[in-house]
Amino acid sequence: MRIAGIDCSSFAIDIVTVPLDEGEGDVELHSFRLEDGPRAFERTRSVPNVVPARNHSFWLNILAVGLEEPTGRFKPGSGFRVQGAVLAMIPDRMLVKPLTPSEWRAGVGLPGNCSKEAVFAWVTERLWGIPKSQDAADAYCMRLATRA
Repeated sequence: MRIAGIDCSSFAIDIVTVPLDEGEGDVELHSFRLEDGPRAFERTRSVPNVVPARNHSFWLNILAVGLEEPTGRFKPGSGFRVQGAVLAMIPDRMLVKPLTPSEWRAGVGLPGNCSKEAVFAWVTERLWGIPKSQDAADAYCMRLATRA
């Protein structure tokens, strides 16, 4: 069984999964780029076209999901729209834990108000390599916080 962390933006949905038991397998990163559109509204409509559907085999071995709660100064309204579209794709049998950025940072042992650069550096050190993106690093931390 695996645990997932999901970071949503109006440009891509990043899902990181790892085994429930640490050391039992590799980290898997899946990045689903939303279709181009001039506004977040149009890009959000493409979520069902790119994120695996609730009955897709992608979700079979995933036990629980940590999903970022949109906050901050970057239009949380559009963030909630994307989050809702992603929630509709997650099978209802799964535990889904909403996590604010300060909650998932604290959940992995980082200061709740640390910078995105600090998160990226922490994940780089932990994975022994540079994550593909800041969103992937955030999703990795959400997954760790959910597993904890």
